[in-house]
Amino acid sequence: MSLIESMMPIPFIAPGAKLGLSNIVILITLVVFGFKEALIVGMLKSFVFTLVTGSVSSLFFTVYQVQYYLY
Repeated sequence: MSLIESMMPIPFIAPGAKLGLSNIVILITLVVFGFKEALIVGMLKSFVFTLVTGSVSSLFFTVYQVQYYLY
């Protein structure tokens, strides 16, 4: 879902802004299964998206963001 969303041309003022449609899966996992499983799904989503698109810097940003929310 992240890959499809990144290909959609959306006329936002901020460059690189996205709708966040792929985060719906994480939110549903959070409600149904809990925080630990949602964290695992979020990290897997970020890792797979990084492998598909080849943008390693986004993986580092995601890891930093997870550490910020955990502490």
